[in-house]
Amino acid sequence: AAASVGPVRPRWQHDISSALHRASRDPTAKYLQLATLSADSAFPAVRTVVFRGWLWDTCQLTFITDARSEKHGQILRNANAEACWYFTKTRDQFRIRGQMLMIDETEEHPKLMRARLTAWKNMSPGAREQFFWPAPGYPVLQESEQPDQAARDSQPGEEAATDGEAPSVEPPPSTFILLVLRPAAIDHLRLSRPQQRWQYLPAAPELSTSSESSVAKAAEPVGKTGDVAVAGKDGLPETTTSTCSPSLALEPLGEWAAIAINP
Repeated sequence: AAASVGPVRPRWQHDISSALHRASRDPTAKYLQLATLSADSAFPAVRTVVFRGWLWDTCQLTFITDARSEKHGQILRNANAEACWYFTKTRDQFRIRGQMLMIDETEEHPKLMRARLTAWKNMSPGAREQFFWPAPGYPVLQESEQPDQAARDSQPGEEAATDGEAPSVEPPPSTFILLVLRPAAIDHLRLSRPQQRWQYLPAAPELSTSSESSVAKAAEPVGKTGDVAVAGKDGLPETTTSTCSPSLALEPLGEWAAIAINP
């Protein structure tokens, strides 16, 4: 019997994985900037997040967040987002535009539930502890208002190993959310000599990738709520959308069309 072949990774995903491999000794290589829209959509809101890996064998990126954070509320109002990831080792910059999906404790799909649980277990005890801290972004409580040490010690977390057994991990709290960035467009800039730049968009099967017009036509709806992608001033698709269902992460993304553009 022929061996099964997994899905072919798009070139841009291969380039990110290669840059991560070359910077494997630098823990900050997994840090990138993620921009969402503020509550009134008047300003972008950007912060540094940690890449937690690809979702299964897809090209969807995963991060984590706290359900009490501003980021969570912003994504609830508008799922559009863009990540900017620069690798100093290879001098590659990736701008990844798409929509954020949030997998929380209410998720019922077994595969998505397992993805959230796996992300929780893969975190260090210190990182998991942060989800039991006071709500982020609020004024610091006076010392008399702080939870006492006994209460903090009773919070779920990683238990000490006994008799040589592996430490157990309590289920994630309601504050823990797995974020998935489902890409809709990628802009890859390589600061080599000469500089090179590529743009990637989802490709319709009937379209060729040999011309700019073909790539411009390749932008497909990127949401599950009837959202339509339209070309923006920079060539990347813009979308109007509300919150997207986490089940969108289960749908295949298909092929990607690429074109070399001026840096």
